[in-house]
Amino acid sequence: MSEKVEQTIRSKLGKMIQKLDVHGPRRLYVDVASEHLVEAARCLFSDLGARYAIASGMQTGEGFEVLHHFAFDADHVLVSLRVRTTGEEPEVPSLTPLIKGAGFIEREMHDLLGIKFRGHPNLERLILPEDWPEGVYPLRRGKPWEGKVKKQV
Repeated sequence: MSEKVEQTIRSKLGKMIQKLDVHGPRRLYVDVASEHLVEAARCLFSDLGARYAIASGMQTGEGFEVLHHFAFDADHVLVSLRVRTTGEEPEVPSLTPLIKGAGFIEREMHDLLGIKFRGHPNLERLILPEDWPEGVYPLRRGKPWEGKVKKQV
């Protein structure tokens, strides 16, 4: 792992970091509180020049996680900013106002997991059909859905 990247991130993000884990020579996970997500992403993207790669989300035993992945291409290091939420109504700030490319993946996570991205300019459906039932999220565990969606021709 590029110690230079790790030290730079520790220096720039400082007290915003809740936890920092090094997973191998080229992977770094940085946990931040929801209220620090946009500022931490701005530091990585705008100040340090990291490339926004993608985001991922998942349901955990305690709630949900959203990870925004940033690549430091010259150093061959991938840094994941991780935000954790609790409860059945997960909500985190949107990075779309800062990084336009985050818009589609945030809409996908909203569709499939029901995560609300506060400040997103357009959280309408991306994947699921318009007649998909509200409040039913196909990638959530523990709430099976028995209904059917009408097939559109």
